[in-house]
Amino acid sequence: MLLSTEYTINDKFGKCESYLQEYLTQKQPEKMPYPEWEKTKIKEHDVIKYLKKTISSANKIYRNEKRVVKNNYSFYLKDYSENEQHEPITNINACILSKDSIEPYNKLIRRKTREYQRQSLKFDDMSIDSKIKEFLKDWSVHSKSEWDTKKLTDVQAADTNKLLQKRYGVLQYSMGAGKTLCGLAMAQYQLVNAGIKNVFIVGTAIAINNTWDVVLEDYDIDYIRINKLSDLPKIRDKQIVIITLDMVIKLQKWLKEFVKMKCQKIMLLFDESDSISNPFSKRTKAMLSIFRKCRYKYLTTGTTTRNNICEIAPQLELLYNNSINYLSNCRYVFYTNKDGDEITEYNDYYCQPIPAYRKGYDLFAASHLPKKITVFGIEQKTQDIYNSAELKELLDKTVITKNFEEVTGKKIYEINQITVPFNSEEKRLYKLAIDEFESMRRLYFTKQENSRKDSMLKILQQLILLLKVCADPSGINGYNSQGNPTKITKTLELLQDWENERAAIGVMHVSVCKSYEKYIRAEFPNRPVFVITGGEAAFKKRRDIIKQLEQTENGILIQRSKHFQLQPILILWIKFYCRSFITITPR
Repeated sequence: MLLSTEYTINDKFGKCESYLQEYLTQKQPEKMPYPEWEKTKIKEHDVIKYLKKTISSANKIYRNEKRVVKNNYSFYLKDYSENEQHEPITNINACILSKDSIEPYNKLIRRKTREYQRQSLKFDDMSIDSKIKEFLKDWSVHSKSEWDTKKLTDVQAADTNKLLQKRYGVLQYSMGAGKTLCGLAMAQYQLVNAGIKNVFIVGTAIAINNTWDVVLEDYDIDYIRINKLSDLPKIRDKQIVIITLDMVIKLQKWLKEFVKMKCQKIMLLFDESDSISNPFSKRTKAMLSIFRKCRYKYLTTGTTTRNNICEIAPQLELLYNNSINYLSNCRYVFYTNKDGDEITEYNDYYCQPIPAYRKGYDLFAASHLPKKITVFGIEQKTQDIYNSAELKELLDKTVITKNFEEVTGKKIYEINQITVPFNSEEKRLYKLAIDEFESMRRLYFTKQENSRKDSMLKILQQLILLLKVCADPSGINGYNSQGNPTKITKTLELLQDWENERAAIGVMHVSVCKSYEKYIRAEFPNRPVFVITGGEAAFKKRRDIIKQLEQTENGILIQRSKHFQLQPILILWIKFYCRSFITITPR
């Protein structure tokens, strides 16, 4: 029954005029910063929106009726009478978990329940989908440079099949196991079968320049690389888009608009996803801002975490967008007070989705790896895992992990560690760096203006100096021995044993790299020596050096590698061209 008919909006004229005058006469407060004023001031579109809303309220019809309505993730009983008293009912997550039904949204709830159940399956318990299996069986790419057709191995095809059955997943393969080939197969399958507009491949500069840009061109696949803003309008439907993380940060605003314009019908393939292990970095915030609502999201990496389990939290947030798939299943959480005592508390978010951003990261840390307080009063994270069963349940449905041997079925390299003793001069220098570090410090490190920061850096600088003594003591002031350092002597002996084979050497510092080059060129004047010192060599130049090395019979490559790991270009070369990894450490 209708309770009212058309009515005018004359009574709202005063409020509209007042709002307009407020917009015309507004001024920036003296103490308010300009950026903050830009956010808080009334803008022209705000006035237009207010007037449109007022005009649209004319001729509004009220009726004596209540109806179940969905708003975002909640259901409520909407009152269409003039009183407009709405009653909340429940949310869609509760309906999925309890298997409740609400008319007229039963079809939506059933679809969401099926997606949740499929995503919650452990990868080990999943079977192979026949439709996807047929596609992957016939799928292949042809390499123009190698004149070879590449297909997925049985292990790669099985893992790719399971990932494609879900909308979100992580492929954690060790280097050289075929992450790129699996990612490319997933991209082309979704372009054909999932009704998506584009595939965005995002990665570090090394991954995009050295892998994806080279591979897609070699396989003659339709793709576009985003290097500037003017490249965005050039993207065509069903095209693969590659972009570096640095460019994602620069074009964040426009990329977000582009993805929104495509109605989120985008597949994200994030290579080297451990690059967003820091939740507060610019790259993490940019990735979450642009891609958190994408239809399909797959991450590929050699290791999801580098130091502790909390580093996986931003990757899980990117995958699951703090939805029902990312529940906080830990009944208790743990904190450390100022005295260093551990406190156990009941989890207020138990069986609820982990919240976004800082609150969610803090909850994840409190659930699985609470911060510890050291004797120096500094916070640290250990390797202890709390609520390990709940964490394993989350990872089992999210991550597929395999090493090189498990994927290929071959063990084409082995790791040997050789220790060499210090000579008397090296021992003296090492002891000098420990006992009289203050006198040596000013020769190698710059003193900080902040005394507190300088004191905190002291122990780190001493460790760096000790590592340099171990790597090449001849480059340290005060080294008086006429002979070669023992580590370099052992390296030269090994190179002598591999007289007719190619060899690769990885060091940590540029100075050590140049020192090795000097010794090796003097010892082996007839063997070609190639040097890559990190930032000094461009990506294309590095590839050219590797090609030149492959054309030699007994060439020697010396490369500076950061973070205690060999760089990918060197590791791949060693895996496929050398007999073994050999690590030489002082004893």
